[in-house]
Amino acid sequence: MTLLKNWKYHVFTITYLLSTIFFFLTFKKLIYTELYSKKHLSLYIFEVEGNYTKVFFRNEKAILNRSLNLIERKLPQEKYFRANRNTIFNINYIESIENWFSGNLMIKLPHDNQVEISRRQAVLFKEIYGI
Repeated sequence: MTLLKNWKYHVFTITYLLSTIFFFLTFKKLIYTELYSKKHLSLYIFEVEGNYTKVFFRNEKAILNRSLNLIERKLPQEKYFRANRNTIFNINYIESIENWFSGNLMIKLPHDNQVEISRRQAVLFKEIYGI
């Protein structure tokens, strides 16, 4: 009996769940294809925005409901670098590197994106890439 009284609520819940699943699967397929393809070249920056991670690739953006730590574990370490607690970038897309304040580095990427590498990560970046 209560199921019939709350039918609008149940229809809304089911509709919401289906749209969420469709959204998630669409982007998951897109990102999964990019992450697990052998090229890995079209994904060039992962950036935290609130509880989500913004992904930049080609000329597009996507938003994932995944933590940066989880994404970092799936990325090949030789192509991606964790610049700070909010950003991972593809080293193949570096356009320029500048010394920045307090020992940090500033990396310029396509489409006017800039990434500041933290002091601690800048030391590691310099060691790995011989800068």
